[in-house]
Amino acid sequence: MNNIIFKGYKDRLTVWFDNKQNFEQVKNDFSSKLKISQKFFEGAKKTSIEFKGRPLTDNQKFDLLNIFSNETGIDISLVNDAPQEKKSKQEKNSDMESIFQKNSLRSGQFIHYKGNVILIGDVNPGAEIIAGGNIIVMGTIKGLVHAGCYGDKNCIIAALGMLPVQLRIANIITCMPDNEIINRPSHAYIKDEKLYISPLQ
Repeated sequence: MNNIIFKGYKDRLTVWFDNKQNFEQVKNDFSSKLKISQKFFEGAKKTSIEFKGRPLTDNQKFDLLNIFSNETGIDISLVNDAPQEKKSKQEKNSDMESIFQKNSLRSGQFIHYKGNVILIGDVNPGAEIIAGGNIIVMGTIKGLVHAGCYGDKNCIIAALGMLPVQLRIANIITCMPDNEIINRPSHAYIKDEKLYISPLQ
């Protein structure tokens, strides 16, 4: 586990990984390192995290964030350090800072965030997510969800199930008819100034 190094800064935690290991070993070592480093995170309620030392796919980052959340119970957001120049609007949107949260949102609960929001759980009736970037829900949307709240029409909303009170991207709104239940992975997006919901392939 000496191949994983934690460096704490005022505004973030940097985790350095050895680039020679396979990713399954990285995950195992990361989990073990967190278990023996509880004092390092004592008193922390939320933090930003960045991963250094090896290239990681979005799915691999998601796996590491999930491990971190399970082992520490700390709310985390991901710091993206990809270069910003010469990028399309869609690419810049994907490089927004992201917040990651586990647990369903109950009625009266909400997440308002400037970047992307990743939620493991459901958005229940009476709950809402409003984000400046994309919204990814590893559960069912039953409440109100608004992506691209600052006007970015390139944003998307994706979920394992769709039964929202209201979906909104930028200034485009749609309400699901009572008889239309999408109980499979789907995503919402804007095309020709209209908001569409389609199954994920």
